[in-house]
Amino acid sequence: MKKIILSLVFLIVLITLGTLSWAEEIKFTPIFCNDYEFTCCSEELISTNSHSITDESSWSCPSTAYRCEIVSSSTNDYDYIVGSQNCRIETGFLQGHWWECDDENINIKNLNPNSQVYLRQKGLQWGDVTATVEIKIFKTRLDFCGRAGCTQGIPVSGADGCKFNPTNGLVYTTTNSLSGKVDAASYTVPMSKCVLAFQTGDRHICGYKEESCYSDNDCSGHTYGNKECNGRKIQTYGCMDYGSEVNEENRGPFDSGWGTDKQKPLQSGDADFGKRCEIINAEEVQCCGDTDCGTDYFCDKSTFTCKENAECKKDYDCGVSTQCDSYTNTLKKPVCKDEKCVFEEIKVECCSNENCGVEGYCDQYKCKGSTPLQSAEVKETLPGTGGAVGVPNKRSSSTGIIILVFFLILIGGSIVFYIFYRKSQNKTVPKQEKTLPTQTCSRCGTALHGKFCTKCGGKA
Repeated sequence: MKKIILSLVFLIVLITLGTLSWAEEIKFTPIFCNDYEFTCCSEELISTNSHSITDESSWSCPSTAYRCEIVSSSTNDYDYIVGSQNCRIETGFLQGHWWECDDENINIKNLNPNSQVYLRQKGLQWGDVTATVEIKIFKTRLDFCGRAGCTQGIPVSGADGCKFNPTNGLVYTTTNSLSGKVDAASYTVPMSKCVLAFQTGDRHICGYKEESCYSDNDCSGHTYGNKECNGRKIQTYGCMDYGSEVNEENRGPFDSGWGTDKQKPLQSGDADFGKRCEIINAEEVQCCGDTDCGTDYFCDKSTFTCKENAECKKDYDCGVSTQCDSYTNTLKKPVCKDEKCVFEEIKVECCSNENCGVEGYCDQYKCKGSTPLQSAEVKETLPGTGGAVGVPNKRSSSTGIIILVFFLILIGGSIVFYIFYRKSQNKTVPKQEKTLPTQTCSRCGTALHGKFCTKCGGKA
């Protein structure tokens, strides 16, 4: 037993040392990217009021506003006009006096600062016409948003609308590259845009030098070679060049700052810290998954298009999801027959609650009488599927944990058994034989064997 315990301890030591040595050999050199704080320009509603307008007088959007918006008007019999250039009173022989601008627009909703709104009679009418318009007035506001852009944040103190004086006269105007870096003592952030502020030491690991590439061929290993398909969009991976290394103060939020430590030209597979595998193209496609094409078509993974009879070699080429067609109440399992994708069909009572009338509901593909508070989870194994629908298989994910627990129990049990065994051995006391007193002959003093002395023949 002692040998077994020593062997187990020795095995554990070997595994531990091997894991530590393997971990020490795999080393990665991190690349740090800065985190930025966003300051964004958005509009703020100042007031909503009703204003009276006529054909001879106008209402003007304030010059300090960002914009004005006409919400409603009582001009059923007239057109309201919006203009801003060379506005004036005109006089006619039959129409009398009216307000007019050179750049007139009829019945538009949005007004720029200094734009005027007024009435215009339809046809020949006598006298003044009056109407009421309800108008919203907006202004701009600069907000500090934190780690992401926003439309409502903390107002920036001292800003004039969206105009402010940047610290050290440096502004980052884009989140994609350093092309938007501007040196300016004063800067106005455009509407719905943001500027960035970098805090020294506020950064994160955005990659490793060991994952660099030389050419697009180094970016394979994805689901479809150098492509991934998600959300009905094909993403192609290639070797993206980040250029020369930049220092921390000039690095943008998406600039990794990867330089190179190799001599040019590089050979395929050599590490070039200025290049990394990234998405270089993304295109919309008809399908990615096996349910993107509905219950009548299959997703052809060679073209990512929906086809009625896609080519296949295995069942999983046609998809892995059993679908329920609520129009025909049919379970459809995709299978491959004669190198063509087809559906194995099984009739059921229902696929959804809509198939069971107003009072009924669908439970495990059978209609029940009343609607439950919660949808019943489908747990039984469907015919032809070989597995439970709606219940995830957790066995594979827990196999490693079970093996580890069993291994630890085995070692612990062996150690406990050894300890108790040693204690029991120490407590066991061997029995001692009783020593009888030796009898001697009274004549010659010789030890007796039995009742007579063998030497002198005398009786004891």
